[in-house]
Amino acid sequence: MGFTLDGLPFRLAGVVQPVHDRYTIGVRPLELSDRKRAQLTMVVEELEEAQQQEDEAGKESGELAAEAL
Repeated sequence: MGFTLDGLPFRLAGVVQPVHDRYTIGVRPLELSDRKRAQLTMVVEELEEAQQQEDEAGKESGELAAEAL
């Protein structure tokens, strides 16, 4: 699998794991060095932050729509 981290490509070998949700995939990384583990942690943190910002924006949109009613 591959990501972009700080504008640079980040590749990681992994195995797809079964997940019981049709909208979610699981990937088990293989042979992580300390450096790759740190980079993967950064990617996950960036994704979590982006999700939080998206959730907050959606909440604010919902509140504004409710106020307009």
